[in-house]
Amino acid sequence: MNFLKITNMDIRELRVGDIVTTNGKPMGTKKGDYYRVIEIDSKNKLDDLVGSAAIESVSDKYSRVGAWVDYLNPIPLTDELLKKIGAQEINIEGHHFISIGCENNGVLLHHSRYAYALTTEYYRIAVRKPIKYLHQLQHELYDAGIEFKIELQ
Repeated sequence: MNFLKITNMDIRELRVGDIVTTNGKPMGTKKGDYYRVIEIDSKNKLDDLVGSAAIESVSDKYSRVGAWVDYLNPIPLTDELLKKIGAQEINIEGHHFISIGCENNGVLLHHSRYAYALTTEYYRIAVRKPIKYLHQLQHELYDAGIEFKIELQ
């Protein structure tokens, strides 16, 4: 399910703790590696660039660098990525879901045509929301009060 074109991050969607990649332009980063946002400055400007973030490699917490938000990329959700972060496949009444979080207080993801659809109650579709990127999933888990540590290398 890798149908998404890589786009730049939107400063309005960025939160401390989000996991992103870069386009390789920020000094000290490598395109495709995973970075955690540790600080955001939405007022920082240089010519056409607006908004910067301090990021650190998820594999090396001592590798803090600064990056313009335009140089950050969201990470598209894929089945492979979801498995890598500990999601589990389950079937409910003949429907395929991906479960994240604990059984009583988790979320379900279901494939839709262009994204994953998020469901916040088991066995009932209470809230369906399209989720295309890892940071969106992180936000939904946090907003739902679900503590789910995402580990990527």
